[in-house]
Amino acid sequence: MKKAMKEWMLAATVTEQMRLAEQAETTRWYLYKIAQGKMVTAETAARIERASIAVARSAKGRLRRLTRGSLSATCAACPYYKRGCEGEK
Repeated sequence: MKKAMKEWMLAATVTEQMRLAEQAETTRWYLYKIAQGKMVTAETAARIERASIAVARSAKGRLRRLTRGSLSATCAACPYYKRGCEGEK
């Protein structure tokens, strides 16, 4: 679960990390905790996914969007997610 977030945090600038945190209604510190393996709820994963779409767009291909399935074990195990529901587009 932590690999996607860790890679994203390493590739993002401090400003991008702060934008993600603000738009996801969390903190940059908490994003680092997720990158270190902290489990997140499905709700938090969804907020981060939505926020990452906007931040990734502004990075012009340098950053990829994060998916809720890569952030939350609950989402990854969800039968809807497994059948192709990718959350926000």
